[in-house]
Amino acid sequence: MEKESKKTCIVCRIILTRREKQILYKLSEGFSSSEIAKNIGLHVKSVSQHKRNAMRKLSLPNTKELLLWLVYNKINIDI
Repeated sequence: MEKESKKTCIVCRIILTRREKQILYKLSEGFSSSEIAKNIGLHVKSVSQHKRNAMRKLSLPNTKELLLWLVYNKINIDI
């Protein structure tokens, strides 16, 4: 299981943009999309779009699955 988690994190580092990783990291810390937008100076719709793009790239169907994925993978993001 640990090998799979490491593989998934390597995949996420390769396929996700810096901004997508930044937003996922903030989501994993419990911030809402509107809080993230305010914090990093984006419109909330931009944050939502980055989140949707990351979910699509990771083949995650909804926000619940995304949050479970974030908890399971504890993604380390080089921002």
